[in-house]
Amino acid sequence: MTAEIFEEMLQTWDGQLGQQNRKVLLCLDNFSGHPSDVHLDNIQMLFFPPNTTANSQPMDQGIIQNLKHHYKKLLLSHRLEAMDEGNEFKFTLLDTLHIARRAWEQVSELTIKNCFAKAKFIEEEIQIEPEDAELLEIWKALPLEEKTHENETIELFDFLVTGGSFTLEEIDTHL
Repeated sequence: MTAEIFEEMLQTWDGQLGQQNRKVLLCLDNFSGHPSDVHLDNIQMLFFPPNTTANSQPMDQGIIQNLKHHYKKLLLSHRLEAMDEGNEFKFTLLDTLHIARRAWEQVSELTIKNCFAKAKFIEEEIQIEPEDAELLEIWKALPLEEKTHENETIELFDFLVTGGSFTLEEIDTHL
């Protein structure tokens, strides 16, 4: 993201909001691509104090983590499907983009609401989300050698939190 692209996007959005007779407050961190000197009629920008991003942004309160969780689940599903069909696991850049879109669609409204509550944007109780049984089933279905790295068995939690990636050789990035 550059300041120029961001400003152009803001101007377009500001115009759309004006046509809808709406006004919004846009909370931003102090990233250099977020210019503070833009004149907008329908968007008021509020900048977080420096070094408070991790505590004040809903995306950092679990939305990104949840998106990655769904992405990894979908990626594992594709890998398992290839194995079941006896095919080599191949994944293109386009496949990656489609999986990322599908993963975002699986981030629930409850997750987003909980993260806004954690960041103190809204005053609501944080609700417990149901466990992801589908991911657990996919993980159980993977053969043991697929859950081993450097002769150590990888647990699902470790896959989700720390690793959960495939090597560049495993991902075919040719379109």
